[in-house]
Amino acid sequence: MKTRVLPSISPKALMITSVLLFSILTLNISLFNFAGFTVTGAVVSLFFIFLAYFKKIKIHRIQSLIFFIFFLITNAITQMGELDAEEFLKSFLLTLCFLFVFFNTLSNEKINLPSASIHYLILLSSLIIVGFEFIQIGEQFLLNSHKSWFYLAEFSTSTAESVGRFQAAGFLSYMRPISIYYEPSFLGFVLLLLYSINGEYGQLPKLQKLLGLGIFSTLSSTIIFFFILYLVMERSKRLTGVIIAGGICLAFVLSIILFFPEIFRLNEMFAPGTSGHERLVRPFELTFSYLQTLPFGLALGQSSVLFNNSLFLLVLYMGVLFPLFIGFMLLFVYKNLNDIVTFYKGIIIFSALLFLNGAIFTLEGTFFIFIINYFLTVKRKYEIYN
Repeated sequence: MKTRVLPSISPKALMITSVLLFSILTLNISLFNFAGFTVTGAVVSLFFIFLAYFKKIKIHRIQSLIFFIFFLITNAITQMGELDAEEFLKSFLLTLCFLFVFFNTLSNEKINLPSASIHYLILLSSLIIVGFEFIQIGEQFLLNSHKSWFYLAEFSTSTAESVGRFQAAGFLSYMRPISIYYEPSFLGFVLLLLYSINGEYGQLPKLQKLLGLGIFSTLSSTIIFFFILYLVMERSKRLTGVIIAGGICLAFVLSIILFFPEIFRLNEMFAPGTSGHERLVRPFELTFSYLQTLPFGLALGQSSVLFNNSLFLLVLYMGVLFPLFIGFMLLFVYKNLNDIVTFYKGIIIFSALLFLNGAIFTLEGTFFIFIINYFLTVKRKYEIYN
């Protein structure tokens, strides 16, 4: 039996793969500070992304950008009396980066990675991230210690001072792993993203099991919900399958809420101060409190509290126009794809990103949007490596 040999890749592909790998592994590592911004590994990839996609932008994409820029600036002008101009400018620039990347990276032609490079990227990042996650799990059970949670504390953007911050509400003796990131939910999302890319390109079936185990080990109720939804959708081939998948997932979630709410920490949603409450309930309350006086949304960067949910942050900024905004973005993505199931799977990952935290309009959130667009919401134009 011949030993399988992994294919070689070109120097250019190797450089692109290395940059993406570096960014994925340093998303929560502070490289340096610049003008009040914490620069992480995401900036390295975004620099090359802007260079690659800035040339020859299609006119309809420029028009889309101008429309949203006009709306955001107009909304700020109407609130000029109470506007914090510095915070608005920072948020505006970050939002502009997000919108530019979203509308201009629904293509894998300008940065054309061969499938072998994708293979290496997913394999190396998965083994490093999940490997360190399992080291943390092993440490707490075998050594009754939690030192590895803070190995990167000196460089990390995390504000955690005690491992108790990661304690599982339903399993008090279990400290949820964070691997090389700042919180379990962030780790879970990165693994979900890697799982979806690996699945779409048919690279390493055995790696899927490792990634799935890593996701469940985080005990992040939000990410696990979207992971289960993705698994069901993954096995659907037609629109009827998508509808059935949604029904099955809804029934499953309702069953957990009614009979086993403590398993995925769903019972903590209505307990003030808990992760679930701060991510789901409190943003809901705050958003609709603002919209009672500002129906067309709050100007960028003017919220008096830090949101931990990007979906409600979008609603806060767009106001009553939010359905039109999100509908336009979904239509934009759908027109770029060639099948409904792939579209829905991409939407599941994007939705998981929205519920991850309130940092959608950050450089890290923009990097995630590029990864989702480039790997999950484009028509496949090259052969899959098997």
